[in-house]
Amino acid sequence: MPPVFTERQERAITLLHHASAALNREPCTAADIEEAVDHATQALRLADNDNGIKSVANIILGGCHENQDKWNLAYYEYKAAREQCEGRWTNELEQTFQYCLCKVFPRE
Repeated sequence: MPPVFTERQERAITLLHHASAALNREPCTAADIEEAVDHATQALRLADNDNGIKSVANIILGGCHENQDKWNLAYYEYKAAREQCEGRWTNELEQTFQYCLCKVFPRE
C-alpha cells in the first residue's frame, strides 16, 4: 500500500518537483535559482513534521545558496538537512557539507 500523504505534504512534494525542475533547466540562470529557492522555501513551510520533505527542501536550498556564493546559508541548510535525513545522508552530501564548512569557517 503506497504511503498516504496529507494535502499539505502533497503540495510540498509538488513544490519540490518544481524546484528541482527549475534547477535542471539548461542553462540554469539566476532567475531559475530564485524560482527554486521560492518553491523549496514554500515546501519547507508546508512540511509540518515530515523530516523527509524538510531534508529534501534543505538540500535544494543548500545547493541554490552554493550557486549564489551564499556559503553561510548553504552551510546551515545542509546542516539542517543532515539532522533531519534519518540515515539517508550520503558521502557526496557529507563532502558538500564539509566543503561549505571550510568556506564558512576556514582554518588559519
